[in-house]
Amino acid sequence: MYYLAQGYEDAGTSSSLLTQHIPRIISELLNTTERTDGSDFKLRTSAYETLNEVVRSSNVVETSLIILELLKSILHKLGQTFELQIVSSDDREKQGDLQASLCAVIQVTIQKLGSTEETKPSILQAADQ
Repeated sequence: MYYLAQGYEDAGTSSSLLTQHIPRIISELLNTTERTDGSDFKLRTSAYETLNEVVRSSNVVETSLIILELLKSILHKLGQTFELQIVSSDDREKQGDLQASLCAVIQVTIQKLGSTEETKPSILQAADQ
């Protein structure tokens, strides 16, 4: 999926064949990040990296509402990471890795939503919630 999305990165304002599938792709990638075996083989990290690529390659005009919902979801998940119980250095490392992945998604979504005048105000809307 990562490489498929990457193939559409230079499409610009052209509609992507992936656009109609982006809600399902994002949903499945988020489900993957929640798997209990997510730390095995860096599955969770790979899912977040793929999510970044899907957002990066999406047509912002066609997907801005979907990306905005993703931003809200990721901000919520980031907030939850500060409530994780930390009892060992391994827990602290996992928390840091998760926060880094979530911050990367936030950065990509803000860059995407900030790329057009029509979608820039939606960033403030998400930040206010």
